[in-house]
Amino acid sequence: MNGNHCAENKVLLTDILKKRWGFRGFVMSDWGATHKGVKAALAGLDLEMPSPRYMNAKTLLPAIQSGKIPMSAIDGKVRRILRAAISMGFFNRPQLEPDLSRYSGASSLVALQGAQEGIVLLRNENGLLPLDPGRVHSIAVFGPNANPAVTGGGGSSHVAPFRATSVLEGLVELAEPRIRVDYMPFPPIQEPATGGPYAAERALAAKDDVAVVCIGFDEKTESEGFDRTFALPKGQNSLIEAVAQANPRTIVVLNSGGAVDMTGWVNQIGALIEAWYPGQEGGRAVAQILFGQVNPSGKLPATFEKAWGDAEAEHYFPGKDGTVDYKEGIFVGYRWFDHAGIEPLFPFGFGLSYSTFAFSHLSIARDGSAVKVAFDLKNTSARAGAEVAQVYIHPVHPKIERAVKTLKGFARVELSPGETRHIEITLPRSAFAYYHTAVHNWREDSGEYEILVGSSSRDLPLKETLALR
Repeated sequence: MNGNHCAENKVLLTDILKKRWGFRGFVMSDWGATHKGVKAALAGLDLEMPSPRYMNAKTLLPAIQSGKIPMSAIDGKVRRILRAAISMGFFNRPQLEPDLSRYSGASSLVALQGAQEGIVLLRNENGLLPLDPGRVHSIAVFGPNANPAVTGGGGSSHVAPFRATSVLEGLVELAEPRIRVDYMPFPPIQEPATGGPYAAERALAAKDDVAVVCIGFDEKTESEGFDRTFALPKGQNSLIEAVAQANPRTIVVLNSGGAVDMTGWVNQIGALIEAWYPGQEGGRAVAQILFGQVNPSGKLPATFEKAWGDAEAEHYFPGKDGTVDYKEGIFVGYRWFDHAGIEPLFPFGFGLSYSTFAFSHLSIARDGSAVKVAFDLKNTSARAGAEVAQVYIHPVHPKIERAVKTLKGFARVELSPGETRHIEITLPRSAFAYYHTAVHNWREDSGEYEILVGSSSRDLPLKETLALR
């Protein structure tokens, strides 16, 4: 940042984090993020990981002996590391508690709830979901991610669970014996066949009432160690298109850490679920949502663009010689799409439900230095569900270039059928501030601000203007 690696950036680590913010913990580098030991030590890095490649005795001791690194700096690093270890009781008790169960039903329920609430329903044409057991008697399941379970991507986040439920297993668990589940494994290489590619898949899809296609990435194709493609892995687009042509009641379940290119088939399918990497209970959670045992309530934490290049950062990636310039400035994510007037495929904050909701009666009141945003949220359907109400701020006449709008508050609200609830979200004065690079601090400008409330960054039916002085 500003010419210095973040693990060697004194402004970040010492001036802001330790001095201005009063951080009392220790600063640890990302794996392999340190490049110069003396510079990192002077900047405020306390621990180099995964090993002392640069911050070691060979590098640091001569600098300490010459006075380039004061002994007080080394004492400070030791003090911070010991303070953290002592505060967690590492010297008073064993770090392993053998009486704690490594596998428990309670832990599985937490994993299941996380998957249920995180999964996002992106498309549901003609109310295809939830599946009606009275009308659906057979389900055809396809795709490389249908079985075995895809629990996570690769890298540091990867966890090997004691057991994991795949989407196929979840569907069988909930469907049988009333509904037949047919499964056709994804062929690793498509060989020429009579009737063209995926002829057998098309035939099965046409025969069954509903088709579920599980596609996307896994720990081998999406990881922190490398950048995946915007396109789906080979053969997956063709599979979706073939199945959707045979059966318009096709449901796509996507595993990914973000957007993918789906322009060739997204308008041809009946439903789309972004399952992310949902952990050991992900397959069960997907099945519960498909059958309506769980009402989806997840929202997108990122913008899903239609095509590569729609996002400003994609014009500077992958860069040259391992260097990528962040030239989009403050216009990151949905801020860029608003600024450039680009219509996304699915906007930030978007997510469907089996329930419907209505926002009304917006009011804004000052509460000391804060602003209280109040409104009514009603479940207008006959089904209980949860909506994530979102509050954005739009500076009407900003003194410097700012984002068109910025998310400043939200609330997840569970509502019974027909229930109306009065919601209040308090915005602190700092919600109207921006970081001014000329003065190296936060600034709040007087003027008019629009308060926008709704269900996503592109669906904000309530609007009220506030004069800030």
